[in-house]
Amino acid sequence: MRQGILALAVGIVLGCAWNVAAKTPAPDALEMRMPTAWVTYVQAVPTLNWTIAAVPATANSYSYKAYINSATTGVVLVGVTCVAAQSGSTCSAPFPNPADGTYTVQLTALKTVGATVKESPKSASAALDIVTTPPTPGIPGCTGCAPVPTPTPTPTPVPLTVTLLTPAADATLSGVANVTFETSGSAVRSEATIYDATDTFICTCQAALMSTEPSGAKQWRVQLDTVKGSNAAHVVQVIAYDAAGASVQAPRRRVTFLN
Repeated sequence: MRQGILALAVGIVLGCAWNVAAKTPAPDALEMRMPTAWVTYVQAVPTLNWTIAAVPATANSYSYKAYINSATTGVVLVGVTCVAAQSGSTCSAPFPNPADGTYTVQLTALKTVGATVKESPKSASAALDIVTTPPTPGIPGCTGCAPVPTPTPTPTPVPLTVTLLTPAADATLSGVANVTFETSGSAVRSEATIYDATDTFICTCQAALMSTEPSGAKQWRVQLDTVKGSNAAHVVQVIAYDAAGASVQAPRRRVTFLN
């Protein structure tokens, strides 16, 4: 028996012959194929994987049996799930006998039509060498032994910062003025808030990300239409947010709108 971690994959291709009366594939007319030998490795719970030339709704309507070691009685697979694939559907289910050993497996598809259960012909036999207990990594000559993994270093958290770049303090703005600022790389969004001279809130504008520096610093911009405001003193404040929702504010800066 080979050593290793088995990621069991059994490939089956089902070609549908249509039952004209029922308008659904008849499992007893399905042709099933499988490679004659599969030697793979599993983890703690071996999983069978196969393909079927049918959409997932049809594939999931079938039951499936596994005939193990040429047994005349099949074992109904439990927990079958089928999802869309390029050639139809890919299905999977836990292998019904997870003990270590060498097995041959054949699969069939079943469908209940009225009081009759129709079963497809058996697939070709696949040979499986199952090792559910992973061997010790790093043993010389050990087939299937994975190398000892290198621990991934924990990244150093980047503090959330924001710095207002323009306009300058006490600047006079007219028309559409750019409010630009820089944040640390941990920022995921930012905004500029405008107040009047009495510190009364006027509006908040979401910023657009303009560029990201090699260092990770991010450049943001808000295009502020000063025509919509009164010709008077205003206060600009910029705020940055990280993915967790934490925020940081730059010191407020006083400017004058003049149009």
